[in-house]
Amino acid sequence: MACRVAHFRSLLAIKNWLNFIVSAKLSAIFSLNMNTLFSALSASVSELKKNPSQLIEESEGESIAILNHNKPTAYLVPAEKYERMMEELDDLNISRIIHEREEEKKLAKEVSLDDL
Repeated sequence: MACRVAHFRSLLAIKNWLNFIVSAKLSAIFSLNMNTLFSALSASVSELKKNPSQLIEESEGESIAILNHNKPTAYLVPAEKYERMMEELDDLNISRIIHEREEEKKLAKEVSLDDL
């Protein structure tokens, strides 16, 4: 198999990655260790170039970390999984906005229409 199996499950890694994106500060994103893999599978850029269709088929729907000089440079994510990740990010963002607005509402002062 062209893909090597890493030590942790990809779904947990995706969940952790999504949580990291939502909660991390910009400075934390830039200081992220680029040797950390957020996928259970990995392949070299050369393997990807040789036969991308075979690599996708062998991954059986899992994400693949694409390595260049043994460092992750990209992730090959199945379309369905990517769409779910984007929906999850949207949901988390909406949840954050709702929470912020609930906090703002606590500071609001009630005014009647007659007072306006």
